[in-house]
Amino acid sequence: MTEVTTRRPPSFPTKFPYADQPDRSPGFSSSLDTLVQLSFKDTKRTPADTQKDLKRKAIRMKQTFDLIWPLIDLNSSMENQYWSSYYCCRELKQEGVYLRAKYCNKRWCFTCNAIRCAKMINNYMPIFKLHPHAQFVTLTRPNVKAEDLPEEINCLVAEFRIMIRYLRGMKKIDLRGLRKLEVTYNWYENTYHPHFHLIVHMPGAARELIEEWLFRNPTAKRAAQHMREADQGSFTELFKYAAKIAADKDMSPFAQDVIFQALANHRIYQPFGINKVIKDPEDPQEVTQAYGSLDPEIYKVWYFNNDKKDWDSLQGESLIDTIIKSYNYRHETVAAYISDS
Repeated sequence: MTEVTTRRPPSFPTKFPYADQPDRSPGFSSSLDTLVQLSFKDTKRTPADTQKDLKRKAIRMKQTFDLIWPLIDLNSSMENQYWSSYYCCRELKQEGVYLRAKYCNKRWCFTCNAIRCAKMINNYMPIFKLHPHAQFVTLTRPNVKAEDLPEEINCLVAEFRIMIRYLRGMKKIDLRGLRKLEVTYNWYENTYHPHFHLIVHMPGAARELIEEWLFRNPTAKRAAQHMREADQGSFTELFKYAAKIAADKDMSPFAQDVIFQALANHRIYQPFGINKVIKDPEDPQEVTQAYGSLDPEIYKVWYFNNDKKDWDSLQGESLIDTIIKSYNYRHETVAAYISDS
């Protein structure tokens, strides 16, 4: 009988994979966390707001941990990538009111995807609001087995690129939109279903796209292709990724790993006919965020505790639990000093 071992993370302080990267000064950050980081003008946020932000981040970190931990045990070619997500925001360096963390930027990371989703909605939504009749389109082909999935995705992406060039170049059709590549899993048949979700700016362009897709893919069924008017829910559906995979309780870690490997060298999101307004980096980035309710005199390192969904210091304190207590104590001390004066 083959012995099954449970893999455990290396020692955090000595094995952190990006520890050799230079530190950045407080107040300067990478582009990843633009939506959630606070500027110098945002210091009026209350301690309750800070607690809420960190609790939300902690929940996403626990969700990522639950997703990737079984994947790490598979010893697949993606193992180092999964470890990168394990360490995402696991260490928070507090420098006064600043918290500094490294983000993994991986597609399956709930923390990074929440940021990416919000950024894409905020950047692309204004573009499509100029087109009130934009359509949410689905283009599909029949399911394939695991061993055929990488080649099927290669063919899908190439076919879509050629089709867009043909429709815009030869047929002079104005096509503007955003394409998302997605793969779902059918546990009953043990097959994989790569397909496209798109936002297309006009109904006529969407219909032409579907007709050309059916012409180029004889095995595709007309009933499986869909179009409907896009709304706020369409954008949420388009941009969520890790949450959709993790929510599929029928998808085994092996099936998840097959999908992640097959998508590894492909862009999930690709605009056509419009400018790409944001970058989608895959490399880890360091982000510094300002929280006005943190103690400006505290300099320490916090480590994430999966069971508590909180960050602990080496002194046994919990970051989220101590925010309001520390804030109240500082203000009571100041008030007492003023009254004594």
